Amino acid sequence: MPLAPAAFFVPGESMRWKLSLRGIVGGEARMAIGEPGVLDGKKVVISKSRTETVGLVAAIKKVQDDVITHIDVMSGTPVYHHADVVFGDRQAVIETHFGAGRAAINYQRSGRSARSYRMQLPAEDALFEAHSVLMALRAWQPAPGQRVHFYVAAGRRLWRNDLLAVGVEDIKTAMGEFKALRIDGVARRKRRNLTDDPRKKPRPFTIWISADRERRPLLVTGRVELGEVRAELVEHNVPTNR
Repeated sequence: MPLAPAAFFVPGESMRWKLSLRGIVGGEARMAIGEPGVLDGKKVVISKSRTETVGLVAAIKKVQDDVITHIDVMSGTPVYHHADVVFGDRQAVIETHFGAGRAAINYQRSGRSARSYRMQLPAEDALFEAHSVLMALRAWQPAPGQRVHFYVAAGRRLWRNDLLAVGVEDIKTAMGEFKALRIDGVARRKRRNLTDDPRKKPRPFTIWISADRERRPLLVTGRVELGEVRAELVEHNVPTNR
């Protein structure tokens, strides 16, 4: 069953996560959400994020990912996505235009010719990117045991994520103690024909979202080739007039 798109957000809110690999803090991610407006006849909201290495890790290798996404407020699906990526001495610009279950991607790496890619999903599936799927997950209020899946465009790559709603449990994080919805998942990288890419192992992960009206994405843990990764929410600001 596909995850239903939904634009859960608070206009003007901002969030910051601490990022770690194998228990060592080495980065942070920030996200800010603007006020809804109208673009090409659609009501959209613009979200911005920056993910970057910090401290000693940044001194070893600079990694920075600046993203701007336009999200259709009514459908919850992305319309446009722009990413400026720095990975050491490599730089790239990625522009993605989304349609119904599809995406047209332009990838420009510094010093090289631009390349174009296409993604196409079955008719029943929406195609997300990071910001829009976070909004959809915040909106999701499943019964324990419910399963869904979603596809996400991450740069030039397509990933399928299969989720299981475990249920609400107590969790303690840097933000305090919460009742939180636990979601277990597995991410699999896909080839253009939607079969699994054998070059990448499946990546298990767990997400906790606060079970209150703010639906804060409190914690994400997962396992990649280099070890366990963790993204923990350490700051969440909402305008006082909301």
